Amino acid sequence: MKLGTLGKGLSKTPKVSGLEIDRLTLNNLKIIDQWAARGAALQKMAPYLAMEMLYENLLALIPGDPAWFSYRRAIRRARVGAKSLKAYAVYVRPTFGRDRPIEGQKEVLYIRPRKSRARPMAPEVEILAKYNPWTMSMLPFSPKRNQATIVTRRASEREIKSIERQRKKDRPKWKKDLQEVGIRNVFRTEPLKKVDTKVVEDVAFSGLRLEFGYGGTKRVPHWRPSVRLAIRNVRRLFTKRSPYTKVMNAKASSNAWKRWPPKVAGHISEAALKNFAKFQKKLRTRA
Repeated sequence: MKLGTLGKGLSKTPKVSGLEIDRLTLNNLKIIDQWAARGAALQKMAPYLAMEMLYENLLALIPGDPAWFSYRRAIRRARVGAKSLKAYAVYVRPTFGRDRPIEGQKEVLYIRPRKSRARPMAPEVEILAKYNPWTMSMLPFSPKRNQATIVTRRASEREIKSIERQRKKDRPKWKKDLQEVGIRNVFRTEPLKKVDTKVVEDVAFSGLRLEFGYGGTKRVPHWRPSVRLAIRNVRRLFTKRSPYTKVMNAKASSNAWKRWPPKVAGHISEAALKNFAKFQKKLRTRA
């Protein structure tokens, strides 16, 4: 006999094998019948809470300066894989769109050519990509929107000057390469003020730069401390006095555990999450 069905449809105190069962005992029998399902819900709740805590900790530690707005917005929460897995992740998108102009003295540019079956890669854009990275002062021309995407990275003044020196040094090479594909005017009297293609920020690099203080950036560790704090706090939540573990002994009529864990708007496949693997590896190797 399934214990959870003992009280269904009965208005009077039920009897089993001639024994009268009071309401408290009936409630306890129902709880026992629900025990496995409640325990499974509790197990699924732990990774969800870890995800929420990690996300909140990260946003609390990342500086509020506008320079880091794109990075903050690129950090996402998501359910991973199939619904049955109940696995969750906090990840940062490798690149993220931006709505502000390129800061020529603070950012370097990487040309990422576009190609498709219908439209082969433009040779002049392929040459620009060959000599990556660029600065706004050295970029000879702007690719068209259907030819390339420009990925920006924040850089120190010293890094900017170093890249400018390198592009000047190899200018005879890339000038010749561009002229061979029909680009004659490769010198500019003034630096480009804007580009005519899509610009995205390498926010994953921004995160590493902030985490480890690359290129003179003020070091603000946030990923590793946030992970440690989330793990510690989740462990504390699952103590005997925790509201989460108390639900194991809540009345049989309690449906709280059935709503665990809450739904998450975001979703990412396991394959797509692998794009985050390099970022994770760099965090671990520098730990």
